Amino acid sequence: MALKRASIWVPAACTALIFTARLFSQAAPVYYKTWTANDPATDQSKTVDPNNAGSPCHSGLWSWQGGANVRDDALATMVKPVIDNKVYGFYSFSQCYGGGMFDELNALNGSQSGVSASLHDQQSTYPNAMFDQILQRVVYTGNGYDYTFAFLRSMLLPGLAPQKMAAFSAANDPWGPNPNPVPARMNEVRGSEQPVYFTTGLNPATPLAPQKNPIALIWSGEPNLIDQAQVAQTIRYLQLLGYPINRIYVFYGQGQVAPFNPVALAFGPAIPAAFYRDHIRQANAAILGVYFGALFGNAGGPNYFAFIANDHGFNTCVNNGAAAPRIGGGGIPADAGTPSSDWVGGGYSTSPPSN
Repeated sequence: MALKRASIWVPAACTALIFTARLFSQAAPVYYKTWTANDPATDQSKTVDPNNAGSPCHSGLWSWQGGANVRDDALATMVKPVIDNKVYGFYSFSQCYGGGMFDELNALNGSQSGVSASLHDQQSTYPNAMFDQILQRVVYTGNGYDYTFAFLRSMLLPGLAPQKMAAFSAANDPWGPNPNPVPARMNEVRGSEQPVYFTTGLNPATPLAPQKNPIALIWSGEPNLIDQAQVAQTIRYLQLLGYPINRIYVFYGQGQVAPFNPVALAFGPAIPAAFYRDHIRQANAAILGVYFGALFGNAGGPNYFAFIANDHGFNTCVNNGAAAPRIGGGGIPADAGTPSSDWVGGGYSTSPPSN
């Protein structure tokens, strides 16, 4: 089979705009499931943990090397004071079992929207890819997409509210149920994951590009090079939407990366080291909790936050809650290894951000 795109590929903005008319010029089928309370197909709170009778299963985000992971109920606890303060929350969960994050958030009763790559009992999938040992780079061997790349492409479509972003992402997820995603499948398996759309509150149409004080939090606990590319692209696309770089925070692996790492470079040129110490931190539940408290604790603060996660997930009812990387990531090298003294980022520090 011929290999495609011998590099980590970033879709062009014009490509997304071309596809807008095709998807929204007429009433297109919806390829996501809407999260619905008490529906066991989408609501994980209705499942039963076989190892803990009387308790439901829980999904979560995997942290750096498995320490202080973020379970769905823990994330909801962090978010509750923010939502109670009338801040709108938007979520994108591309990790395995991502649809299981919504049942706890639903209990908060604030204004929120979200999308996930898969149901609470499903793993999600990377693009088909391999690592070329000679070229030392990722080579995509399928159509180059997964749910995450499809979601990121949706961020470039003007004026899209979360439900339309969910529709676009689900329609173009090559691992989802649409028989005709764009780009067309090459050897991806249709229907191996099911995207989910979630919304609560009075204003579910609030767009990802708000007019006032947005905050973006990006999580990638044990990233490989595909996760790296997707996090870097997320940072760049958020800036295109109007997010200043000092409003974007990344919880990434161990929280220290080489200065030439794409995640660092995505913030822009000539960034002082002090900035990186606040804006790239180790993916850890304790650190995330500190940031939620610090960034939203003052009156007149942000009116909107986006929380975007990729990489590993877990489910307490699957394999005893062990880390589940997205399917197809084997053989792609990990990112954010043992740091050198000249690497940038805050590492493991629970001090609140100062800039």
